[in-house]
Amino acid sequence: MTGPQSLTQIDRVRVIAETIGRPLRWEEQSEDWFRDEMARADMPAPGIDDYVNLLTARVGKPTEVLPTVEQVTGRPPFTYAQWVADHAAAFGAASA
Repeated sequence: MTGPQSLTQIDRVRVIAETIGRPLRWEEQSEDWFRDEMARADMPAPGIDDYVNLLTARVGKPTEVLPTVEQVTGRPPFTYAQWVADHAAAFGAASA
């Protein structure tokens, strides 16, 4: 299920930073680093390969925005910014 927008990872970080009032940045890691982290988390090698393939297949492709939320709930989906605002404390929102 999706919200009303297709956002990149960089877009999401920007929305979080704007919403919680703290500077954040996106740092892309190498595939080797990611594979090592997954292996340290005890993910089996075939699972790592499948996950990396899934992620790399999505690079540069926007996520399809689907009407599922509104069809199921009868109301429009929340924007990502609304969701972040509702969960700002979990992101370490700056004190007012």
